[in-house]
Amino acid sequence: MFLSYTLDNENFATVEVSDDLDVESLMTLVVADNPLLLNVPRNTFYILVNGRRHHLSDGIVKKKLTDLGIGNNDMLMILRVPSSSAPAPSSSSSANASPYGASSSMAGNAPVKALFSNLVKSIKVPPKVQKPQTNQERLEKMSTQVHTKEFEEETRKIFGVMSHPVAAIRYKDDLPLTVAAYAKDPTNFAAFLEAHKADRIAYFRKFLLTSDPNSVEGQKLIAEFINRDNHQRQYEKAMNEMPEAFVHHLMLYIKIKINGSDFIGFIDTGAQCTTMTTAQVAHCHYENKVDKSFATALNGIGGQQVSVGRIHCVDFEFGTHSVKAPVQVVERLGEEVLIGLDTLRRHGACVDLTKNCLRLEKDGVEVPFLTEHEYREECKRLGLQCNVPMGDESPIPKTEVDSEKLAHLVELGYDVEAAKKSLAKAHNNLVAAAEYLETEKGRQQAGIDEPMDQA
Repeated sequence: MFLSYTLDNENFATVEVSDDLDVESLMTLVVADNPLLLNVPRNTFYILVNGRRHHLSDGIVKKKLTDLGIGNNDMLMILRVPSSSAPAPSSSSSANASPYGASSSMAGNAPVKALFSNLVKSIKVPPKVQKPQTNQERLEKMSTQVHTKEFEEETRKIFGVMSHPVAAIRYKDDLPLTVAAYAKDPTNFAAFLEAHKADRIAYFRKFLLTSDPNSVEGQKLIAEFINRDNHQRQYEKAMNEMPEAFVHHLMLYIKIKINGSDFIGFIDTGAQCTTMTTAQVAHCHYENKVDKSFATALNGIGGQQVSVGRIHCVDFEFGTHSVKAPVQVVERLGEEVLIGLDTLRRHGACVDLTKNCLRLEKDGVEVPFLTEHEYREECKRLGLQCNVPMGDESPIPKTEVDSEKLAHLVELGYDVEAAKKSLAKAHNNLVAAAEYLETEKGRQQAGIDEPMDQA
């Protein structure tokens, strides 16, 4: 037979039971469907059915449902006995009570409703999810970085190296307005700072677009990041496999004498002919020997040069050995005396880099090349300009990663190297770096290794 029951007079359930089922087994089914009643003693319940109230005492629970007059399609109200000390009314006195009467309903439903109330209170409602920030809101938050003292100090460092000849090349792509401001007025730091702020905000705007797979500009920036990472890996590989490639190599110089005066000769196998400047010709007192009828265009001498004339025979002294060679005279030259192919071929010269010397095979002479230290000392002694760059060839500072922000990202579970790269790309903006890491994580999970094609 089918029975319907309710615990709160609002929610109903239906079960199918056999005709000979006892009350105890029915309550077991009810408890199985309502775990909150599991530890509640059964003698604290009563059943209200067909206008009769049956307290679940030991004598009642052993009886069959049919013994209590319960039949097919009957409705049962299973309620808790009120906690008051008032005696429970007898079955006979309840014969005329309505199952939906106010007093019985309120008294019986109170304990059950208390159970449901506790259940509701125990449910942990998740906190209200904040509305995700728009790119404009993120940009405004990130842009506050340009108003900090740290940003001004960073700008001063860049301002200090802008006089370096390669600084404009290094910064022109990332900081176009900054480079333009310095070119306009190298002494105006205030204008330089404002231009740097504008460049940084423009960079943040592009950086935020990297999270949008449909943004061509954002994908271009990701491609640029990948390209720079490739450059860094190539650099590290080269440093490991051929570190000597990063050592400065001096050009090939030798000591020579012309008409009793000491000079430094530059060996240039790519120059068409041997040359001297008019200043050095005057120093040797050879002005009257210059034949101006041989003025001509010269190739391979710092590009194309125009010779003002030619000295048909000059004695070059290499230590104790002397060779003769014609010399073209030019107004200006990067080197004071340049020994070119005409002289080298005539004497069968061999540039021996293993022995670090110039061998004149026909004359059986070896002339050692100057070391960098010897070259500097010789230039100092002769009062000549030294053509070796001073200091580091690449003094342009890179963005230094903030160690505290790096530690914070590592605590959040990000890889150390990935966190370093993201902070460098975001110019130490912690929020932007974290967003970039999340974007990269999403790309990896989606199996995207390369940036979007750029048409």
